[in-house]
Amino acid sequence: MTLKPDVTMKQFIDFYVNKYIPEFEKNYPGVKEFLLSGDRGEKKNQIGVIDYFESVAVRDKYYPIENDTTMSAAVKVAGEKMKAINEDAGKFFLPGSTRVYTDWLIK
Repeated sequence: MTLKPDVTMKQFIDFYVNKYIPEFEKNYPGVKEFLLSGDRGEKKNQIGVIDYFESVAVRDKYYPIENDTTMSAAVKVAGEKMKAINEDAGKFFLPGSTRVYTDWLIK
């Protein structure tokens, strides 16, 4: 995602860690979210987010079908609760910013 020109990385990180993540975790039971910051290597000075689902069953409750854009009932409920914070988050990014994802299993 691309930050708006008047937004610093520090402002975004402060918002995300102190406001967005607590709201996210409250509304997505069974999920923890972590903000990552690239320190060295190819992704230096870039950020990422990892959502840790306590089980595959919890993941599937929210996202039952890989790469499906249809929202599950659980995501619809959580999304309604997240509406205000998502609008606040939108103040940080340029329109059309995209995200990519990978589902990782910890072994």
